[in-house]
Amino acid sequence: MVQEAMGVVSTDPWFLLLPALMPASLIVGLNFLVDGMARALGADAGGGA
Repeated sequence: MVQEAMGVVSTDPWFLLLPALMPASLIVGLNFLVDGMARALGADAGGGA
């Protein structure tokens, strides 16, 4: 999808930005979900020595 939008990015940048931002928003959302679950279950997220 991103490669298809490269031809029209100068006229309509949303064709490139939306598909490119989708994996980033998925990763951030999963990070918040896992962090919230760890806090709810009382797991220590420190992980340090």
